[in-house]
Amino acid sequence: MTTLLADGQGTGATEAIEVIEVIEAAPPEQRALGRLRWAEARAAVLAGRLDRAGSIIHGGIVVADLREGELALEDLWFDYQAALRAATPGRPVDDELRAQVRATVPVPRDLDFRMSSLAACVADTDGSDG
Repeated sequence: MTTLLADGQGTGATEAIEVIEVIEAAPPEQRALGRLRWAEARAAVLAGRLDRAGSIIHGGIVVADLREGELALEDLWFDYQAALRAATPGRPVDDELRAQVRATVPVPRDLDFRMSSLAACVADTDGSDG
């Protein structure tokens, strides 16, 4: 399931809906796991269920074993934001829109595990002026 959702490219709404259905059938304690919450949000974005995706994203996704530098949550955020902007009739989610979103929409701190953002946080807190 995670492989199906990993890059979102070529994953159709039908497959995403199937992933959502599998997750909905899981016991609540499994559905609360961070990786499953991520998969559900990712599938919701791919299926065009942006209210559902937003609810999960804004409700918080904590992936206990997420490695520093892993981009799964960041990519989810940017794909969600691009899909929101594409909700305007006639606006496709394409490389141009993805690039625009990445350049203009900051990643919330709780979703940002990029190495560069960690370096920036250290620089902001080291007490130096530059």
